[in-house]
Amino acid sequence: LAHCAGFAAIAAGGTLQQHSPFKHSPLLTLVPVAITTVLLHLVFQVTTLMRKRLQGEAKADKNRTGERVGMLVEACDEAEVDIVALMLSFLCVQSLRFALTGQLPNEEGAEEPLRFTVTMGHAYKIWACGAIFITLAVTFPSLAEKLLHKFSHRQHEEEAKEEEPLRSGANKEKEEEPSWLSKLIESIAGALAMSSAWCLMWGARYWWMASEIVHISVHKISARIILALLLSGVAVFVVIWLDKVADANESSTKVVGTIVAAVSLMVGFAWEHSFDGAVSDVAALSHDHPRTAKFCLGLVVVAVLLEPWQKYILKKVVQLEDLKKKRDSKSKLVKSDSETALLDQNH
Repeated sequence: LAHCAGFAAIAAGGTLQQHSPFKHSPLLTLVPVAITTVLLHLVFQVTTLMRKRLQGEAKADKNRTGERVGMLVEACDEAEVDIVALMLSFLCVQSLRFALTGQLPNEEGAEEPLRFTVTMGHAYKIWACGAIFITLAVTFPSLAEKLLHKFSHRQHEEEAKEEEPLRSGANKEKEEEPSWLSKLIESIAGALAMSSAWCLMWGARYWWMASEIVHISVHKISARIILALLLSGVAVFVVIWLDKVADANESSTKVVGTIVAAVSLMVGFAWEHSFDGAVSDVAALSHDHPRTAKFCLGLVVVAVLLEPWQKYILKKVVQLEDLKKKRDSKSKLVKSDSETALLDQNH
């Protein structure tokens, strides 16, 4: 559902990019990105107030533990971050492609009709941009967290001087809630990783179009499926290699995780592009109601994929999340014990 809302935001911002005066310059196409981001932020302020109301009702009721409301708040926070990250990444890469090729892609990301000659240089340039995005995705969160920690520490010191000691418990609860600044940092970090994935995928399309090895039009469904299979194969080898790197050097785990996430997104975007193209082509056969046909076909695809997703993917994700929580709690306990032992030695 978060990705559905994200693609709806992409449709809104992408439609704005196609209108004057935004469509005349790569820099001006960034204005709709800012407008869509602000509108999403306003919507999220309303949903945040709704969640706080639910939390207040759960705390007021002594018969409720508040666990379900906590899960709802956590899921909504993650969904909002994904929505903004997906929208920012796609629309910013649209502007980047406009700057590299001189043609603004349409709302779906396709350059139809093609008004420039695709060369290998276009593929290399956008791949290089993807490498820059992944580098920023690795370095940005740590730098932003340091700045956020300093800012929150100073703010806490100022509030501690002004407020009464009796309100310290309320302050701690307030600190535990994710602020709009921390959510913005998470959204930007996610957008950088997603932007690298979009760059890798569109670079592969440019390579396909410029290469003389493959003689199938990239706009055909068969070409999209073959390209998705190739990218999936490359991703498997990259993930296996990165897993060995992470095993050999534990300090690189975070960097490897970011790169694996970007590669995984690239594969997901490639297959989404294949499904979307197939659904669009089949829906086009219905000359009277193509949009209704596309919507119904989308529901059919969801119905077919929902059961295997629940049975295999969702089950595995829940297991891995539980394992991660156990590891995090264990590492925190070990860290706390080590700090206590260090204090005892000092005393």
